[in-house]
Amino acid sequence: MRRFLVLTILASIAGFTAIAADKDADTPKAAATRKRLQQRISVNYKDMLFRDVRDDLKEKVEGLGVLEDLKGGVNLNLKVTYKADDETLEKILNAICDKYDMGYYVISQQNTGYDGSVKFTRNKEQRGFESGKSPDKAAPKDKDKPKDKEAQKDKSPSKDKAVNKDKSEEKPKNEKPAKETEPEDEVQKAERQAALKLAAIKGVIEDRKTDRAIELCEELLKKFPGTKAAKETKELLEKLK
Repeated sequence: MRRFLVLTILASIAGFTAIAADKDADTPKAAATRKRLQQRISVNYKDMLFRDVRDDLKEKVEGLGVLEDLKGGVNLNLKVTYKADDETLEKILNAICDKYDMGYYVISQQNTGYDGSVKFTRNKEQRGFESGKSPDKAAPKDKDKPKDKEAQKDKSPSKDKAVNKDKSEEKPKNEKPAKETEPEDEVQKAERQAALKLAAIKGVIEDRKTDRAIELCEELLKKFPGTKAAKETKELLEKLK
């Protein structure tokens, strides 16, 4: 009888451990997104609106879902300047977030419409994982003790106030509050996407990759034939050839 009780208790403990592990583990969709973060792409943004940067990344990485914490301060009208050649999506997101004081994490919530999406936030500490859910939290605490002691020596009320003041002023001054915009119609959407592709083509030309530029020009003309960007692309293609 006693042996049966011991086995029952051990089975219960194992069950609770498994449930806790499952809770912290990524959902299948979140795990798939983490694989997408390792996909290599090239980007060239010059004073491009963040909403267009978002759309460009979604187009370059198939299946990528993106959300923004607009209430938390993410500004879709932020102008982004950044260039990368054959880098992982993860490195590109990290660099953009570092430059513009943002963060991002992969949503891992089973049975929700946002499961697996990348969410941009104003929390600079978030890099791929939601606050408090990073695998780093499981690191041995002993390694952190020496650092903690040094931090306590330097800690003072005046420094804390300075840190809090810096956090309140960390928003770029040139940012404007995000505004709700009217939904685009199909023509406006095509014009915007074509202009985005044309900007990317010009970046490829600057890198002197003529063959690739010609290929991209032909793709744009085929996909967005009636746009303003198509007219400029046609002239550009004639010069390249």
